Amino acid sequence: MKLKSIILGLVFTIIIPFANADEERPRSVLLEVFSSSTCNPEVAGSNNLRAILAQNDAIGGQYSLIKYQMHWPGSGDPYYTAEGGVRKDFNSVLMVPTIYMDQAYSSVLMGFTHSILLDAQSVPSFVEIKAEYCIVDKTVSASAIIIPTKDFPANILLFMAIVEKVTYNNATEGGDIVFFQVMKKFMPDANGIPLGNLTNDFPIAIEQFYTFNGEYRLPENADPANIINHDIEHSVENFNNLEVVLWAQNMETKEVLQSTTAKLSDMDQKNVYYHVIGENGTLCAITLGNPISSGTKVEKGTPVTFIAEPNGEYRVKNWKLNGEITGVNENEYTLIVDGNSVITVEFVYNDVGINFNERNDVLLYPNPTTGELRIEDGQLTIKNIEVYDVYGRKLRSNHELNSGVKQQSEIIVDVTHISSGIYFVNLKFENGVTGIYKFVKK
Repeated sequence: MKLKSIILGLVFTIIIPFANADEERPRSVLLEVFSSSTCNPEVAGSNNLRAILAQNDAIGGQYSLIKYQMHWPGSGDPYYTAEGGVRKDFNSVLMVPTIYMDQAYSSVLMGFTHSILLDAQSVPSFVEIKAEYCIVDKTVSASAIIIPTKDFPANILLFMAIVEKVTYNNATEGGDIVFFQVMKKFMPDANGIPLGNLTNDFPIAIEQFYTFNGEYRLPENADPANIINHDIEHSVENFNNLEVVLWAQNMETKEVLQSTTAKLSDMDQKNVYYHVIGENGTLCAITLGNPISSGTKVEKGTPVTFIAEPNGEYRVKNWKLNGEITGVNENEYTLIVDGNSVITVEFVYNDVGINFNERNDVLLYPNPTTGELRIEDGQLTIKNIEVYDVYGRKLRSNHELNSGVKQQSEIIVDVTHISSGIYFVNLKFENGVTGIYKFVKK
């Protein structure tokens, strides 16, 4: 897509705002509580916690709370789940009610104080998590952007847990009649979502959804034979009372880097971030005729065109969408916004003297194609044809086409047997210049 030069002149004046290295972020403390309705101290512990959180709310403190109902003492809580058991084992929980705070502190719930919470909230974080969720019938959808402000190792996981803000039906002989922030289901499960390397100022976009199956059932107790089977049933009392708690955690040290409670949203708008890998060029974005900065929310279905301007003798190496290569060589890339998106472009030194601009006298059709790609060159100067996927892997050359390339005004390339996706035709012309053309295989 070619934009008018007057627009280009405007767009390239945009400065992309990114955080400075090791820039601190306010910490939202993760509070993981292990409890059971069959535990007599549950009432006193819960009352203590609610009083502390009320104090903290009054001063605008940031925290995320999730409670796992356990399978002891006695017959255990009816809302115990196998996924709650995973977190119990990970934290080596031996008694209830117990609270774990960012893995930097643990105690019986009655030993927890507001000053302990304040001390934890004063510790800076170097990760920001922006998250939202929506509920449609029995489906919970959530999206998150993880923004690191310093580098972290590759053993970081993101956890996304659906919790029910208030439950009543699991009350037993423990004495409590109401329970808060009860974990119902992890998305996709309690093993978490690998984030890979967290690199300073490079956001990561995550989208998840979960549909609760079957009908509501209240188990008799926490015996393994009785607990909820998520494949056929659920224990959600009120679907309008669900929310999503998220946190990023180092699985070697168990350190929680940051947490958040997602905001309820219709999720019609998505975050669009963009960034240059390394240096050697600039990147900007324009949508509906207007330039946008990185991190802007854009309506779903809206096209956003990213424009790369390489420095000097550099050229575009590739474009990535959420870490996956989605295009190569072209100076422009257009995205139809569907989810949270992180677009990156990387430049490489153009040491082979190749012109990557498409020639107007070369025609590729049909595009998209279902089987045959026809190439017309008005000057009959094509010397060689190669087909590549978006990862730069060569799939075909003209030696496999059985065609006298230069002598034909129309060249037919059979792409019937390649998978659907985006591909590139590399045409070498008689004068040594190479042109690269994108096509789509349906």
